[in-house]
Amino acid sequence: MNGTILYAYRKIAFEFSYGGKSSRDNGGDPMINPDKWAENIDCDLRRQDEDESAQGQVFLQKRTLLDSQAPLLWKQLTTSLSEFAMAFNKRRSNTLTIEDEGEMFHVRRSAQAGAARLSATFYHLEHKIALVIEPGDWFRGYTAKVVAGSGEGTVCLVLEHSETGSKTRQEIDEIASSALEELLKGRH
Repeated sequence: MNGTILYAYRKIAFEFSYGGKSSRDNGGDPMINPDKWAENIDCDLRRQDEDESAQGQVFLQKRTLLDSQAPLLWKQLTTSLSEFAMAFNKRRSNTLTIEDEGEMFHVRRSAQAGAARLSATFYHLEHKIALVIEPGDWFRGYTAKVVAGSGEGTVCLVLEHSETGSKTRQEIDEIASSALEELLKGRH
């Protein structure tokens, strides 16, 4: 008996909802128009494809800009390190020696001043520059980033703080002077 009541309830509920027939069978419009639904889905998919394409184009533009500008930032940094080191040497009779090996750059503090070495390395494919002072554990990692600016954007160096995960934009001379100051004043 329970099965019969349940069946009757379902049949009544169905007939109440649809009048026993679908709205199409009654000559009415369907609740969801298939053509309109297809049009909406098609538009959504087209927008999604266009957004993905635009994101790909933005990525390629940034990559091209970084590929051309990051080596220039590296050159500016090594030039700045050299200029600061030479200016210091004028005051302290050649305390620092400079070695430029292309993608590696070193500034050495003389043995009389307590031998230590600042090494700067340019990682071309990653657009990264690492500064290390040896002996010791002083390290700074910079990444070339595209930032909002006039036209297509500006490329700058950003310091990555490993402890906090935060990032700080720094100017070339600021990077060079603070690294050399750490080399000269630090206890290595």
